Amino acid sequence: MHVNNVNLQSQLEGLDGLNRQQLRTNPLARQLLNDLNSGRYPEWRNAATHYNSGRMNPSMVDDGRTVAASNSRNSLKSLTSNSVQGALF
Repeated sequence: MHVNNVNLQSQLEGLDGLNRQQLRTNPLARQLLNDLNSGRYPEWRNAATHYNSGRMNPSMVDDGRTVAASNSRNSLKSLTSNSVQGALF
């Protein structure tokens, strides 16, 4: 899970700063939009303030980066907690 969040976060960082027109033609943005529409990232879709199933927009990129970073931190905390608990027993 952590690796998926880090991967998504790095992909979205590659789209950071692109405008709507650039996002419309960017192959990575189009693929991520297809993944988002197919339900691959439900937490991102739910967090998107201006979700548009027809095209990626800059606010969707920002929302996705925030969600991926948050999920990455949470899964890392969980992984660390589980490792500590496992070491105690």
